[in-house]
Amino acid sequence: MQRIFKKALLKVGYACNNNCAFCHSAPHRGYDSTIEEIRDKIVSARRLGAEMLVLSGGEPTIRRDLPAITAAIRDCGMKIGLVTNGRMLAYPRLAEKLISAGLGYAYVSLCGPDIEVHDRHTRTRSFNQTLQGIKNLSGNIDDLTINLVLTAWNLEHLGRLPNRLTPLTTTGAPLTGTVRVKLSMLEPEGSALDTFDSLVPPRAKAAEAAADACRKMALVKGIQPLLDGFPLCLVPGELRELESGLREDGYFIMSEAFEKNWHPIDDRNRSFGDRCRTCSLRRRCRGVYRQYLIQRGEDELCPQSGPVPNSFNFEPVDQPEPLHLENCPIRAGEKPPPDPVRGILVSAGPDRFQACLAPTRDFSDATIAYSIRELSQVYRSRSSDRPVEDIGSDLERLSLSSSCRRCPKKPLCGGAWQPTGEENSFDRFNDRLAGVLSTLCGSVLDIGCGRAPYLTALAEGLSRGTVQYLGIDPQEGPERLPEGAGFIRSTLSDFDHTGLPFDNVLACRSLDHLASPQKGIHKIAALTTPGGKVLLSEDDVFGVVRGRRALEIIQAGSGLPFEHLANLRLDEAMELCRRAGLRPVRWFSAAENGCSAWLLECRRLK
Repeated sequence: MQRIFKKALLKVGYACNNNCAFCHSAPHRGYDSTIEEIRDKIVSARRLGAEMLVLSGGEPTIRRDLPAITAAIRDCGMKIGLVTNGRMLAYPRLAEKLISAGLGYAYVSLCGPDIEVHDRHTRTRSFNQTLQGIKNLSGNIDDLTINLVLTAWNLEHLGRLPNRLTPLTTTGAPLTGTVRVKLSMLEPEGSALDTFDSLVPPRAKAAEAAADACRKMALVKGIQPLLDGFPLCLVPGELRELESGLREDGYFIMSEAFEKNWHPIDDRNRSFGDRCRTCSLRRRCRGVYRQYLIQRGEDELCPQSGPVPNSFNFEPVDQPEPLHLENCPIRAGEKPPPDPVRGILVSAGPDRFQACLAPTRDFSDATIAYSIRELSQVYRSRSSDRPVEDIGSDLERLSLSSSCRRCPKKPLCGGAWQPTGEENSFDRFNDRLAGVLSTLCGSVLDIGCGRAPYLTALAEGLSRGTVQYLGIDPQEGPERLPEGAGFIRSTLSDFDHTGLPFDNVLACRSLDHLASPQKGIHKIAALTTPGGKVLLSEDDVFGVVRGRRALEIIQAGSGLPFEHLANLRLDEAMELCRRAGLRPVRWFSAAENGCSAWLLECRRLK
């Protein structure tokens, strides 16, 4: 299997020998880093754990100091990569020099299968040089990716792409891997904004054309099709594993030419539409380019409903090593930190920590970063040989070390995590919820009640006759019910209530099981009397540190069926409540509750 190196993406300047109609770097033209600035960043990238330094721009190969830059990369013990239009690589001497210097990866832009289509995009006579540059690299470097940005001008020509690329996999030296061909949705920034209406294709139409092209290219030996830039709702399910953004390409940090430091890769140029709130793919999807949403709205988006997980695994990367946090070698720049988004160090005993990584594709970088950095949702399984049955007692909550919270390296380091010492991480949440439940009066509807665990907190009111309880659940209900309590086997959508509205409605740990949480909250509001109380709670996405043996057991087993259809965050639930006529009056985040569950109390507007 071809090894993916840990890549740092360095923009060295924005000068270019093309003038692409979709260039998002065009506003920065005229700014180029000095060789001294580049050398400093090369050294710091190596200290951060980079194994490959990828040069980008603009066009990095037109720099006269390119030999000095590649020498600096090689001297730091890193492989060399390029993001390029390939034109300068058409010159055999330069291509050979770069390959000899250690070029192991090239990401080459191709805009179409022929001169007419390609050169219309680049607004230069460049096709023949780009194609020759690709040919000079094919078979001579380990990792060759051809990136084709999809526009309204080239969509109808995608069918001819396989015939154009097939010779690249059958000529030259034998390939170590395959030629990766990525179809990327145009990011409407920079030059693309000047001709937006004519250049930017409808997102759904582009996704359909890209899916068809991927299926055809998958039949060609030596070509691996990939996709980037699409919201997952527009990508057919069987092709979603072809998504390949910066993370999947091996990048973990990047730096623009005008930036002094490195920062973690991110998708801040992408966002979500209103209808994305309750899509099952929301926590995995990277969203839509912001400018596209501004210009064309969200009508093309198609929210999906299907089973999804609500947790991810941290897998051990290395054996535990000594690490004294008071004199941290990472802070001193003597040791590379764990991945800034998906990596953490986990306590393995006094002054010993083990590096762990969350490689899952089930959740985006943004979801994982929010879960770890904002909500501290990191746990460790107490058992190495059995599945988790009760997340409160079977999982040990971890917290970020106090020395890491104030560390200047925090933005680029996942940090060191240690046990909190709590017996059950849900004690605080359970006590808080029970306190609210014990004050309820009148009729209570418990949606998704299961075995009705909240009857205990309502017991006093039931015995005094001040509380009347009805639980509904699609599965079997409680074995015994006290006087004043009832149960109906039903889903919320099928629940046909013809009596008076309820004074109190509970939906604790049941919203994420609904096919449409948005419709569910509207029905909850309709079932609540004006001025009545609504209590909602759900679990945020959380990470679990597991040992190698536990991971093997999980991977070997048939696995538990996914029960969640969404992973609502507290802020998202609050907004859905407001739209349904419910006013949030009190809430507690998962971080405040010291566990994975948030709690929201609302009142129905009169």
